[in-house]
Amino acid sequence: MNYNEQNRGFVCFVYCLIQTRALWVLIMLIMLNFALATLGVFGVSAHEVAESLGFMNPYLPYLPGALPIDTDDGLGFSLQAAKAGVIVAAFLVAAFGALVITLSPKIFIIKLAGFFTILGALFVATERLGAQKCALAYASASAMFMVFVLLISWFVYNARSSEINEL
Repeated sequence: MNYNEQNRGFVCFVYCLIQTRALWVLIMLIMLNFALATLGVFGVSAHEVAESLGFMNPYLPYLPGALPIDTDDGLGFSLQAAKAGVIVAAFLVAAFGALVITLSPKIFIIKLAGFFTILGALFVATERLGAQKCALAYASASAMFMVFVLLISWFVYNARSSEINEL
């Protein structure tokens, strides 16, 4: 018996919502916004974060307009930039997971991989932000809860559908 035939209720609404690309583009933009907010909260520039993650050679001249980096440790980047870099990288990985789902939101394995990528990256970001006692941790935890509700609703819809029950 297919309980989803009437297409009513919260689970059916969420299932129809996660089948659209617009939701995943919105989630990707939210993750990019969280990455930019992290830079603002920690007071570091994108150049410092890129350098602390190893994307830039610290011996190259600074980009025009970039502020010089205060190096107390002699490594070429500040400890604050390294902490922010891990969090920004986690949010960028979550945005990439949303981008993967955006490419084909109706294929099961792609959607599953994207969900787990987003949840894993948000877990890392929330844990790191919580360790820094940052208020952005609550927003990250809320986003993680929202994605978890989307995942559970998708699983419940599939469990209630006759396609899965016939298998």
